[in-house]
Amino acid sequence: MSKRIPPNLRMIALKNLTLSDLNSRQMVDDAEIEAMAASIAVAGLLQNLIGYETPDGVEIVGGSKRLRALQKLAAEGWNRYPADLKPIDPVPVLITDDVTQAIAWSGTENAARSQPHPAEEITAYAAMREKGIPVEMIARSFAVTTSHVKRRLALADLPAPVLANLRANKITLDVAAAFTLTNDPKRALAVLGMALNGGWRADQVRNELSKGQISTKDRRVAFVGLEALEAAGATIRRDLFEDQSYIADEGLLNRLFAEKGAEAALELRASGAWLWADFFEGARWEINPKGVTKLWPQRGELPDGDMERYDELAELANGDACDDDGLAELALLQARMDGDYTDEQRATGGVIVYVDHEGKAKFDAFQRINDAPQETPGADGSDGDTVTSKALPAKAPPQNLVDDLTRIKRLALQTALLDHPSLMLDLLAYQLTQPLTPWEPVLSISTTLHSITPEKPEGTTISPRLADPKRDGQAKPSLAGFAAFLEIDQAERLTLLGNALARLFINPACELAAGLASQLRPNTRAIWTPTATAYFKRLGGAALDAIYMHLTPADKADHPAFAKLKNADKAKQLEALFSDLSLREALGLSREENARIDTWLPAELQWPVIEATAEDDEADDTEAAETTEEQAA
Repeated sequence: MSKRIPPNLRMIALKNLTLSDLNSRQMVDDAEIEAMAASIAVAGLLQNLIGYETPDGVEIVGGSKRLRALQKLAAEGWNRYPADLKPIDPVPVLITDDVTQAIAWSGTENAARSQPHPAEEITAYAAMREKGIPVEMIARSFAVTTSHVKRRLALADLPAPVLANLRANKITLDVAAAFTLTNDPKRALAVLGMALNGGWRADQVRNELSKGQISTKDRRVAFVGLEALEAAGATIRRDLFEDQSYIADEGLLNRLFAEKGAEAALELRASGAWLWADFFEGARWEINPKGVTKLWPQRGELPDGDMERYDELAELANGDACDDDGLAELALLQARMDGDYTDEQRATGGVIVYVDHEGKAKFDAFQRINDAPQETPGADGSDGDTVTSKALPAKAPPQNLVDDLTRIKRLALQTALLDHPSLMLDLLAYQLTQPLTPWEPVLSISTTLHSITPEKPEGTTISPRLADPKRDGQAKPSLAGFAAFLEIDQAERLTLLGNALARLFINPACELAAGLASQLRPNTRAIWTPTATAYFKRLGGAALDAIYMHLTPADKADHPAFAKLKNADKAKQLEALFSDLSLREALGLSREENARIDTWLPAELQWPVIEATAEDDEADDTEAAETTEEQAA
């Protein structure tokens, strides 16, 4: 159906048109005229002019900017881009000879002129882009900004059904804009169906399309930075209609986040400002390290004059009336009031670095409850090296690792008890005859033996003497069986009994276990060597960094390079440090540094140091003599 043409629309020669005094826009900026001329040159005259017919000719009361733009193009000889521009002359003009109507048209033409539908804008911009017209030229042609054109062109690439529903006003422009978050047409159409059926808002569409992606408002993204993510190959989907973008690869983000956090902790350690520093990947409220107490900065007091100045600046800042210099001065005064940590706190304390909700690295300070050097027995039962414990990992190890370390610690004591059958008989008698609490037994007296093998046994050596005697088959108790047992030499029977009782030792966390360990000096490293699978891969990156930096000197090992490794590679390198002597030789480690590695134990496997008394020393000598006699027998 053809469009109806008003009967008073006439084609009039451009030279016969003048600007009426009735026109509401007598003054027009030259830049606006140039923008309109560029628009007409590219897209043509999209709307007619409005004129008032007088005895002297037709005067334009609506469309003064279009008239001036046409006159400018005519004065240039219609010599504009594109090259095939045809003169627009004569010009369509809607004519009236009623002065009242002309005045009404003059006052309302600009306001009443309806803006093109967004869908029509999108189609027009896309058509111009297809012809190779630059975005800047499109913007000048339609007298809009380049960002406006870019946003419309982003919508031009949406699936046709989305644009069709926008044109039919079934979805709003902001809802259509939300669909730019996906390049998958099938996904877009599926969500379009949900949006139409549920009457979704733009934020609901955006949330659905960004599932599984991380917003740039996330603290991890803010901390790492978009440039670093892009350099690492991250896929970033930018939202042209909201001030945010989305990261598709959360695994890559987490790795970069952990690496940068470890670097921040490493810088603090290297500066010597604190005894230790770890990075915690979680939120601040999740920080809950064990075996430490919180350190607080020592608050400062401002003199009366400074305090008055602080109150004055704070009042201005609360009223948004404080300039930049005033805010900087206020921040300095606030820092003085907040105080700082003392040199003593820094010398014996450490920090856990975390990232706040704005993506800024901050830290909390802590003091280990027992920061004194701990003695680790040597392989030959000697005192061994004195090793100072490093910082506890900010992130607790997994429970299955804690359980394995408990078994290994108990196994070390059980192995030491194997050579003391008389002591085992005393422990048995102690448990059976003394009024002890039944829920904390010394020995596990049961016909069913508890497991002494870690969940991940790699690197752990269990003495054959601690093997389950029932593993080769079970038999009912009988007189013949007991008679055969009595035929065994008494000393051997005592040894078998001692072995069995040693296996029954159940609680390595009790005070008695600590005392026995102080007396027997169990050599844990003789039965356990940390490996990647059984130990290191079960720790976080901050804990691995702390171990490596504790065991290797900074002048021989590349600590920053180690901190940048993936956790799996860190675990392999630490395993090699414990098992590959050629690696130690390549690092040029000294005898003392090698000994530190050979005797190193995590805090969970260390025994508390108990000072021996003279009576204890005498008892040790007696026990040693008895053991020698038993072994000789």
